[in-house]
Amino acid sequence: MKTKDPMKRRGAQRKRGMTIIYVLVLMTVLLALASFAVDYGRVQLSRTQLRITTDSAAKWAALAVKGGKNTVVARANDAAADNKVNGAAVTFAASDVVLGKWNTQTRVFSPNATPYDAVKLTGTSVVPLMLGGVINKPSVTIRVSAVARTASLGGLIGLNGITFNNNAFIGSYDSSVTTAPTPATANSNAVLSTNSALSADKHIDVKGSAYYGSLQGGWTMSGESKVNTTPIVPPTQPTWAPVPNPGSITNGNYVSNGGTLNGGTYWFTGLTINGSLTFNGPTTIYVNGDILMDGNNSALTAYQDKPPNLKIYQIGTGRLFTSNNSANIKSIIIAPGSKFEAKNNMDFYGLAIFDTITMKNNTNIFFDESAYIDQSAALVQ
Repeated sequence: MKTKDPMKRRGAQRKRGMTIIYVLVLMTVLLALASFAVDYGRVQLSRTQLRITTDSAAKWAALAVKGGKNTVVARANDAAADNKVNGAAVTFAASDVVLGKWNTQTRVFSPNATPYDAVKLTGTSVVPLMLGGVINKPSVTIRVSAVARTASLGGLIGLNGITFNNNAFIGSYDSSVTTAPTPATANSNAVLSTNSALSADKHIDVKGSAYYGSLQGGWTMSGESKVNTTPIVPPTQPTWAPVPNPGSITNGNYVSNGGTLNGGTYWFTGLTINGSLTFNGPTTIYVNGDILMDGNNSALTAYQDKPPNLKIYQIGTGRLFTSNNSANIKSIIIAPGSKFEAKNNMDFYGLAIFDTITMKNNTNIFFDESAYIDQSAALVQ
């Protein structure tokens, strides 16, 4: 009998061992390629879904940028709930949201710069890999960011002209920080906007910027002064649809001699204020007619002295909003079809949009930076 050569036997064993190793390596490579082939499409689809979710959430959140981070985060999550990423909803934390200001000329987002007009939102999703465990890669984390800028209206807006006569100060403040600004303490973020002429006569001081069709007279202006390149589009007026008022107050022409009304929604065919009228809660007033602040020291004051707590819609065209002699208003006023005239000694706090605005003799205007009219938001980055 022939005896098998032990050296040959060991050589054959080594070959079989190497073959097994090669097969294992090849299987690992094949599994890795399979994982890539199977999971790549899922990751790319999830990235696209996350981009859509983050973009839409950023635009919806940007509309409330002046309401603060908590409001922005809530709106971002509300929008995100309408979309799924890899079958699951995306949740945005406060750390995923940055408020700031967008520079339209340099196209740069400045985090935390005020007044806020933009939101940077970062979306994150973890995508499990079906075969990733074989290569010690059980999941992939994807992130996308979006910057959306609001085109909301703010400041003092006279669509077809603004005129100031004899001593006026225009500044800004934030009613969530203080409710009693003065010319000395006012911020420099006031905004005057018109599609037509911005006219001044005698001592008009603006701590802020102005945008106009044409500029007339002498102005002292700390900020930007330039011609509007894009006409201001007025907000859509609400429909006149009166329902019973709180406290059974008539829907007709309401005359107030002062006092406090309950918060809520009111519908009037006209409004006259002869005293100091306040409210004990957030209030919205719709007026389908003229508004008159009459008598000395008449006042219309929002709940907690914060203009966003009192919104006044003057409905229709050709309306008049008149202020006589030492009036004080703290409110958001949306009256794009109305002519506003303040005759003597007026203090206004908040935001207003009218067809035309005329201010005579000793006027102080404090634009509330926390007040705005939602218009639209667009992705800018």
